Amino acid sequence: MRPGIVWNVDPQSKNPFTWFCYQSPEMVTEFDFFLRIRASRMRFLDLGANHGVFSLAFTFGRPAAKALAMDPSPLAFPILQNNLRLNPQCHITPLQVAAGGGSGNLRMKLNWHHLEVIRDQNAVESDQIKIVPVRTVDSICEEYNFEPDLIKIDVEGHELAALQGMEKTLRKSSAEFFLEIHPELISELGYRVSDIANYLHELDYEPWNLQGQKLSFSWVNDQIHVFWVFCRPAHTSVLSAQK
Repeated sequence: MRPGIVWNVDPQSKNPFTWFCYQSPEMVTEFDFFLRIRASRMRFLDLGANHGVFSLAFTFGRPAAKALAMDPSPLAFPILQNNLRLNPQCHITPLQVAAGGGSGNLRMKLNWHHLEVIRDQNAVESDQIKIVPVRTVDSICEEYNFEPDLIKIDVEGHELAALQGMEKTLRKSSAEFFLEIHPELISELGYRVSDIANYLHELDYEPWNLQGQKLSFSWVNDQIHVFWVFCRPAHTSVLSAQK
């Protein structure tokens, strides 16, 4: 993955992981930024873990570091589990569940190995539509006695609900988090990017780009394609990746 970061992977993960090495400039930038951040963190919460690339990177070569890796996908989760078996030195707990604003079931559609929430929550389960369990991050962190100091959120349009279900955790830990925002998927679900921006403001968090520059909420609201931000408490004055 990077010099000094070499691990064993399920064959189905090899190509997807290369996106963080050279195929996508944005994903390479995000991964490099993440690797700088992880050095000073010990508990990582990975929402939308997919095959586990971020959880593996966080725990690799760091025996005291631990991660919770959550993903509801029936295609991705077995591969995640295999990647953990292939790297037993990485202390990662996998959970096959979606992050949301409450507990229950959620209807989602497959897009490759990802799952995307659909607006019709009465849809019949099929090869493409899956009904998966959903829980709040707050309830999971309480159950596992897990207080994250770094979080990654990649939940394919379900960003607002995931954030709403982790308010207690964020207020308690003031954890910084990577947030991938999908305006097109958000629009399909009937809400707006500005709803996320407003909620971040309520939590007293500010968005930064992956080059270490603070962003305005108006800039966030204007985005129309998928983008990445790093969110941190407003009272924190120095970007931790630059320490």
